[in-house]
Amino acid sequence: MTDFCMPSLGADMKTGTLVKWHVKPGDRLKRGDIIADVETDKGIMEIEVFEDCVIDELLLKPETEVPVGTVMAKIHSEVAKKVTEAKVPIKETAKEKHLIESTKPPVKTTVTSTPVTTDGKRLRVSPIARKLAAELGVDLTQIKGTGAEGAIQERDVRQAAALADKVEEPAIERPVEKPLETPAAPAKLPSSAEFQAGMRRAIAAAMSRSNREIPHYYLETQIDMSHPLKWLEMENQKRSIKDRILPVVLLIKATAKALTEIPELNGYWIDDRLQVEESIHIGFAISLRQGGLVTPAIHHADTKSLDELMAVL
Repeated sequence: MTDFCMPSLGADMKTGTLVKWHVKPGDRLKRGDIIADVETDKGIMEIEVFEDCVIDELLLKPETEVPVGTVMAKIHSEVAKKVTEAKVPIKETAKEKHLIESTKPPVKTTVTSTPVTTDGKRLRVSPIARKLAAELGVDLTQIKGTGAEGAIQERDVRQAAALADKVEEPAIERPVEKPLETPAAPAKLPSSAEFQAGMRRAIAAAMSRSNREIPHYYLETQIDMSHPLKWLEMENQKRSIKDRILPVVLLIKATAKALTEIPELNGYWIDDRLQVEESIHIGFAISLRQGGLVTPAIHHADTKSLDELMAVL
């Protein structure tokens, strides 16, 4: 049995709030499957498992805030499970077979997940917004979120509900004695300015800590990008608009390739020695339209093609 712990989703992250589990005990997961949504100061993020496994026990309830490293769930490695099953004798009595079958975790063909939009992306919804949408009967897939990375907030659900009341004809006659309890003007909703202030506060704290605790050095060079940009222009002419590649994808791919050639740059100084990482994960800074900055990690960037890198941006 293995512990699945609250991961660190950023250098400045100290705690995380479990928003929702996408699994339940007995579910089988493959490496890379989404196990839960976690909310940080910079928004709601999906976390994944890093090995084939079976969920044994979920230890945290939604809306629980815990420090990074806290055990969230107990899992069984699928590799260890296969080794154990291989040791079961081929010939077994009916009683033994019944006992083995009864102790196996139930197989689930699908994993419960958040609603999916028409373009195949997972919705990012705050717990309050999800609960309110269920109460008001609002379709989350029809809402464009204003939170971090397009996350749907409580105010987005209320606006959608108010708009639906104005433009939709009721299917049945509404009761006269008491209308639905949907306040037209909530007492207080988190404003866009308040959300931006919270995100900028987290960014400022992270930058201050980085400059204070981590030694910095700066390198500068000039690169002739005329040849790759000319190739990219010719390549994009062959593609439809939605399949075209952005110039920044070339820089990400070049960085990943450079780290494979100079692995010493892909590591950390821990316990008074350099610890080089085998996997190449690249942080990519994105400026949000509503204000703020997030840095999602592109996992295993060295193994991804240009199209695959473009798909995860």
